[in-house]
Amino acid sequence: MQAYVIDLAEVKERAFNNSGLVFEVIGGHGLSRYPEIKERVIDLGRAQNNNMTDYRIRSETHTLKFNCLVAEEKISHPLHSVFLVYSLTEMGTIIYSQKYGKPPVMSERDRIIADYGNLEDGYAIKAIAEMFINAGYYTT
Repeated sequence: MQAYVIDLAEVKERAFNNSGLVFEVIGGHGLSRYPEIKERVIDLGRAQNNNMTDYRIRSETHTLKFNCLVAEEKISHPLHSVFLVYSLTEMGTIIYSQKYGKPPVMSERDRIIADYGNLEDGYAIKAIAEMFINAGYYTT
């Protein structure tokens, strides 16, 4: 077994050369699917006069993943093609708590696993529920 020493200050410096909005949205809003993360980041960017493009958001997400602050999982879905789900790693959770002075909220990913046991079933149920809501068969 090998042990590694990680300089958190160095990780923070590398990871937050960008806006930090993707990290804030994943940890502070609990969003996990890229389209929802992207939408919220763009909205927050507008509020801060920060033009966040798809390329910038993907680049920032990749940087967070590369620095082991965010984990990425591919989900096979019967109603959609394969899509990606993001969540904070253990190190991401520690750095989020240090940066914002509070723990991150529970991610959608973790809520779905808690409610449905796995991501594939949980996201399938969520997609079907959204279809019923959009068709007017069910209201929340």
